[in-house]
Amino acid sequence: KTSIDVFNLVFQNKRHSLEHKESIMHRHDNSNSDGGMTSIATCGKGFVLCGKNGFVGVYEAHVNSKGKSSFLSTRTIHLGEHILSSLCAAPENDQIIALSTNMQPFVLPLGNDAKDEEIKSTYSFFSHIGTIIDMDICNAQYLIATCGSDRSVRLWDYTACKCRLSHAFCSEDPVAVAIHGYRLLVGFKDHIQMFYITVDGLMEFRDMQ
Repeated sequence: KTSIDVFNLVFQNKRHSLEHKESIMHRHDNSNSDGGMTSIATCGKGFVLCGKNGFVGVYEAHVNSKGKSSFLSTRTIHLGEHILSSLCAAPENDQIIALSTNMQPFVLPLGNDAKDEEIKSTYSFFSHIGTIIDMDICNAQYLIATCGSDRSVRLWDYTACKCRLSHAFCSEDPVAVAIHGYRLLVGFKDHIQMFYITVDGLMEFRDMQ
């Protein structure tokens, strides 16, 4: 196996400007990949990144004896030959969702004591008729929102492995989705629609063009 280094620049917002805080080197082993980071997401104590060779790296903030803070690698997860393209993390939970380039999602445990065998593919229930275009995770509930090329938006309970809601758009293609509590934003090419999530489905309350 060949050691591959990935360098990441971490920035923090200060007085409406970006300030370079720290450079991080992520080291992992995989001889069958060209490496490279593809996505990054914040989590409860730090951030998570993923790469082309199926690795997921978890970093958490630590303060040393001199009072200096830095991010340290606490866990690395390997998903084999899957090329990961995006991540969604729930800060208050110990799970993240990783999406591969072939639109196969994975539920990943973040705890230091979690075992790699706990990782499970959610492909069997987490799918559209066609490609998944975008997804977002709800911090207040165990829900993931997705939109697909089948012109639908769906809400998934990733603990029960069930689709809780499906809403189809007859004449428009959704290209982005975001969920916050009981509100859902769906982006189209020329406008954004905002919905309330109810027991009966989605109820639109604003259309921004």
